[in-house]
Amino acid sequence: MYQKRYFETYIKLNKRLNNHLEKTNKETNMLYASTILEMSWVLSNIFGLSGKQIEEVERNAGFTNEDIDSPYIDSILQKGES
Repeated sequence: MYQKRYFETYIKLNKRLNNHLEKTNKETNMLYASTILEMSWVLSNIFGLSGKQIEEVERNAGFTNEDIDSPYIDSILQKGES
């Protein structure tokens, strides 16, 4: 699930961007920021998510509000655990 992979990468890179040691390396920060931007572009242009839905994915551990409200969420989560 690309949304979940986006969320995990977003969290990891966002922590690095906010890390004091990384702030001194402008090239590395640009790489992290461009990676996040590219992944959000894929969510938007390939999978059709809106900007609001991408923000939901970032807040909801890889799920949109619609995903969470879905009656199928339990089966989706169980597949991810196995």
